[in-house]
Amino acid sequence: MTGRSVVPGPFLNTFTSLLLNYHIVRGTYHTHVQKLHDSYGEIVRIGYSQVSISNPTELKRILSTHSFRKGSDYETVRFLPPSIFTTTDPELNKTRRRQLGNSYSLPSVRLYEDKILQHGVISLMTLWDSQIASSPSQDKTLVNFHYCFHGMAFDIIGMLGFGNSFNILSTGDMTMVYLARKTIVYGILNSIVPFSDHLYWLLGDYIKARDMLVKYSRDTVLSRKSATEGTHVDILQRLVNAYDPLTKKGLDQDSLTTEVFFMLFSSTDTTSNTLSWIVLHLLYNPEVYKRLKHEVRSTFTDKSAVIFYDMARIQLPYLTAVVYESMRLHPAVSGYVPRQVPADGAHIMDGQYFVPSDTTLCISFYASHRNRNVWANPNKFDPERFMGADAEDRIKDVLAFSSGVRNCVGRFLALAEIYTTLANLILRYDFRLPDKAKARHRSVDDIPSASINIPLNYNIARGRYHTYIGALHAMYGEVVRVGYNQVSVSNLDELKRILSTHDFRKGQMYEDNGVIAVNSFSAIDPTTSKAKRRQIGSSYSLPSVRLYEDKVLGHGVLSLMQTWNSQLMLSQDTKKKALVNFYYGFHGLAFDIIGVLGFGNSFNILSTGDTAIIDQVSKTLNLGILQSSLPFGNYVHRLFRGMVNSRDTLIENTMNTIKKRQQENAAARASGKEHSAHVDVLQRLVDAHDSLTGEKLDDESIKSEMLLMLAAGTDTTSNTLVWATMCLLHFPGVYKQLKEDIRTAFPDKATVIRYDMARSRVPYLTAFLYEVMRMYPTVSGYLPRRVPPKGAYLMNKYHVPFGTEVCVSIGACHRSSIVWEDPEKFDPSRFMGPDAEDRFRDVLAFSAGVRICIGRFLGLVELYTTMANLVHKYDFELPDSIKGKYGSTEDIPGSSFITFAPMYPKNDCWMLVSQAN
Repeated sequence: MTGRSVVPGPFLNTFTSLLLNYHIVRGTYHTHVQKLHDSYGEIVRIGYSQVSISNPTELKRILSTHSFRKGSDYETVRFLPPSIFTTTDPELNKTRRRQLGNSYSLPSVRLYEDKILQHGVISLMTLWDSQIASSPSQDKTLVNFHYCFHGMAFDIIGMLGFGNSFNILSTGDMTMVYLARKTIVYGILNSIVPFSDHLYWLLGDYIKARDMLVKYSRDTVLSRKSATEGTHVDILQRLVNAYDPLTKKGLDQDSLTTEVFFMLFSSTDTTSNTLSWIVLHLLYNPEVYKRLKHEVRSTFTDKSAVIFYDMARIQLPYLTAVVYESMRLHPAVSGYVPRQVPADGAHIMDGQYFVPSDTTLCISFYASHRNRNVWANPNKFDPERFMGADAEDRIKDVLAFSSGVRNCVGRFLALAEIYTTLANLILRYDFRLPDKAKARHRSVDDIPSASINIPLNYNIARGRYHTYIGALHAMYGEVVRVGYNQVSVSNLDELKRILSTHDFRKGQMYEDNGVIAVNSFSAIDPTTSKAKRRQIGSSYSLPSVRLYEDKVLGHGVLSLMQTWNSQLMLSQDTKKKALVNFYYGFHGLAFDIIGVLGFGNSFNILSTGDTAIIDQVSKTLNLGILQSSLPFGNYVHRLFRGMVNSRDTLIENTMNTIKKRQQENAAARASGKEHSAHVDVLQRLVDAHDSLTGEKLDDESIKSEMLLMLAAGTDTTSNTLVWATMCLLHFPGVYKQLKEDIRTAFPDKATVIRYDMARSRVPYLTAFLYEVMRMYPTVSGYLPRRVPPKGAYLMNKYHVPFGTEVCVSIGACHRSSIVWEDPEKFDPSRFMGPDAEDRFRDVLAFSAGVRICIGRFLGLVELYTTMANLVHKYDFELPDSIKGKYGSTEDIPGSSFITFAPMYPKNDCWMLVSQAN
């Protein structure tokens, strides 16, 4: 039969490869193609020009010759020269195999074995031993073996291929793993969308990851080549020394970079995923695990012994059977493996079909390994099939390392890792499934082998993280998995414990801005964070804030009252009421205060109405969200030029402010003064120094702290004031009591109420503000903390591995019925009892512990003075247009992109104000 049209398959595939590409991108190619083979047989048309084969004899024939070249998809890697893996040229492949084959040969792998063991299973066992020792029971622990095996595989390749371990197992730093994954995703997309190299605006984050790994590979090669002659026994040295025995030609710089780069991918995920599937099979097949455990422990009775590859391979035949049966059911390379038909076409399947030259033959290892014509009961995990007299022949039918002229050059390295890891782990540890996993899956085939976590990132980008997480906690409890490697905690005591230590570091997203220096908020490294807080802590201390209070009042609530008084004077209302938008009023107030304290001059928003600085900060913050959460990351500047221009203008103006203040200080010193007479945060930053080391802030650090102040010291305070006003308008009983308490404490309406006066004389104001911050904490978004390298127990119950992000869910904690009685009710009286001080500490609006908000005293001074003076001097009421629109503040739509704010301030944040009676 001639042509693709006679190859059986779905009718749609004769017109398009759309469904095929969909499954490739989704990660479900393997199951999609297997189902087609189950329906149509050992040859099936899976796309317009793609034909898949699952017959192992035919696959071996195709793979045994260079006639069927690798498909053009491999050539999409244009940013580096062809490698032994990506080249489609038979002659280059032959040359490269002669050059590199010795680097990965079994004798060479035996020379590397000490390093494989030390940075592999021995390092892993050290990690597990420490986790067991620190667990509550001290005899067992919960581990995520998938992450562990990935860390182990990367550490081994780091040591052998890059000259140094990546130390993932010892530090928990998964950066290299994440960069590799992004690069792989980019490679898949690039094979489907040939012009993806030009889509910086869409794929920038992935391209950046690729470029970082290319640079790292190139630098690694240059460093090794320039080193004096050493005694390195590793793959990197073998590659540097490699040459073709026929031509004596070695590898040039670019070729070496290419081979090192691709080693990072071909030798990590493949091995670690194979180990993960094997352990899963053992956990879900207890009889197999029992037999294997008996074989290992009866063969090696000394549990302190280290089992080497040859020892395991020769003395543990059932281990070999388990390994090959797992690789049969779950070959690490189960995706799209194309081969191009020769120029004159080809007869396939014993001449039954003739396919033309523009056909792509897809090597379907997964479908071949589950071919019912080859394997009895093919979907059953049964190592016995590799224990009979024909075991060697059966092993050859497992194509996990491919076959023929392009078989995997690193197969001996992978087998050495797999055998030594399994043998040593089974010798020393007992495994079992946790109860939750038992209930979730009946067998390994029930476990999804590809998944994409969309809801978490979607809700973060949508500004609905707070409600999404709250709903999950309400459904699942105080610990809930919210993403692929994210766990959210709402238990108050557990959150305080996590926040009380530097062990749970901030996530990488805090430093991923690429524009400003690390500051006191964004610093991930504990040492850097401590130093920053020592340098600038006094700038925001309560004694310092008291020195600023005249400016806080003058450019804050007093300026706002002048604006409102002007509006009242101009009002046409016969009852002398003015309609004001308090959202914009409080934002102008907060920015003007930060302007005069942090930038030397008020921004005069309240007096002029010019909101340019607010727009600049808003665009800058939105740009930061896009950079940290969207796939095009740091390349958003190509799409959002307006945001980038606003950010750059803001940065330039900040630097000009610093230079101006430094010039003023220099002029003051020239006249015999220590510095200019400014009493503000800016001067404190310029003068700041580390109390231990004496180190001062450089200009970049000052700039970073100023920009932080502009972002963290405005929206947080203003939105808290907005929600406080919303609560007064919608809870008349609360408003009435607060108004009575303030006006009774300060009968003279001309009094300007200062912070200490309000705090000491009006306890109900404190109760009111803390209830507002409990119900509507302004920082209600995504606050990730990284689990320490040894993993951690949450709630003394759940063990989470390194690589996991613990989300500090302040909003969910504040609404927990375990912590708060009737948590959805707005009730300031909960802070009026004898335990009020303890209850205040349970409100985490300013965070807690070692990373508590450094500007909390400034925030509190603004909150107290603003609310006390406004309630003292004005009466508030809802306008008719909003009355009845919402039953309570709970019905008002809010969003939490960074801070929690009303979603529609132009519509919902209006009130009528009048002079107090």
